[in-house]
Amino acid sequence: MRNGKTWKDTALSFILTALCLTVLYVLLVKALTGKSSPSMLQEYEKSFYSGQREMFWLKNATWQDFRLKAYIPKDKLEGRSSGLTYMEGQAIPYFTVAVDPKVVPLGAWVYIKADSLEGWFRATDTGSLIKGKVIDICVPDRGTALRFGTQRGQVVVLY
Repeated sequence: MRNGKTWKDTALSFILTALCLTVLYVLLVKALTGKSSPSMLQEYEKSFYSGQREMFWLKNATWQDFRLKAYIPKDKLEGRSSGLTYMEGQAIPYFTVAVDPKVVPLGAWVYIKADSLEGWFRATDTGSLIKGKVIDICVPDRGTALRFGTQRGQVVVLY
């Protein structure tokens, strides 16, 4: 084979990679659901092959109640256009969320299900008034933020 590797080296690399991926998968199942029974693994495999991977994780994940609000970046309120988040990235409407880092780690992905929206968001911002189970969702303009108001929603946090 090329690069001086034999077929045995290649096979061993493949087996070790498969083993590592299996261990990571089991750890992810335990982290999201708190359990790792064989029936759950079978259910995941069925959902994986039927194209329902995301719904499997969300159905078996731990949902938490959060208070949801909407915001526009402070820079946009002041007429500047930088809109930088706490993590020095650009605030993107309907993608960026501001959180209390003691509750939701910065950089985590969150799935939000509320009356007026549902989907994946990224926790990259904070705010001085965000304490506890509160999430501020970045929106494009003041009118949208006012219409959104304050809502209750279900949230899944992926660390």
